[in-house]
Amino acid sequence: MSSGVFKAIPDVGVAERGVCRGCQAEIWWAKHPKTGKPHPYNADGVSHFATCPNAGEFRSRTKKAAS
Repeated sequence: MSSGVFKAIPDVGVAERGVCRGCQAEIWWAKHPKTGKPHPYNADGVSHFATCPNAGEFRSRTKKAAS
């Protein structure tokens, strides 16, 4: 679902507008500088995972190895 709206965010790069599925806030998708994977940012360049009240919904759940 591409919005087609882009902006440059300092220290992040070019990002595409989107909406958070957890809190419905406006977010900006850009490549994460270390992983190269899409990552959500707020308009000020802060990772949206740091500010989203529902960020826990998006964390991976890893299974513990059987002992």
